[in-house]
Amino acid sequence: MKIIAGLGNPGKEYEFTRHNMGFLVVEKLAELLDIEFKVLKSINSAAAQHENLVLLKPLTFMNLSGNALKESKMKFNAKTEDLLVVCDDFSIPLGKMRIRFKGSSGGHNGLESIINTLGTQEFSRLRLGIGPLPDKSTFENQDPKNFVLGRFSKNETEKVKKTVSRAAELLNELVKSGNNPAVIEKINTAVINS
Repeated sequence: MKIIAGLGNPGKEYEFTRHNMGFLVVEKLAELLDIEFKVLKSINSAAAQHENLVLLKPLTFMNLSGNALKESKMKFNAKTEDLLVVCDDFSIPLGKMRIRFKGSSGGHNGLESIINTLGTQEFSRLRLGIGPLPDKSTFENQDPKNFVLGRFSKNETEKVKKTVSRAAELLNELVKSGNNPAVIEKINTAVINS
């Protein structure tokens, strides 16, 4: 069983915020696969299943994502190497994405929670650009937390929608191809223009 977990924060106040890129992508992938999410209280997540694939939205809030992932792995009898986490990254420009099969959290609290809870960095992650951080001289409140929890601007909306759609298509292709290097290359070289 493969699990693709999109990271984000539950609740209306967090919809379409930068930190919810993971949710947006797995929601779009569920749409492509014509499956629906159901809340599973036992794993603190919303899950949608298609054949041997589970799409997951942890409902524990970003900083506790690891708890939901640990419970989900047990429930669906998945190995750590069958886990792919989708998250935002402000060090990558909006419209670009990057996939890696292990590594540090890079300061991302959701990834940090998963690494700490699972006790390993050996899981795949698809990082979606939401950057760059605004210049400190023009960014009113310079805490990156306020940036990631902010909503996308009207100017960014179209690019975000295209990026989310492309990421979902490429993830679908990746799952079907069994991590084909050509698909991995497509992900890492994708550039979405507005």
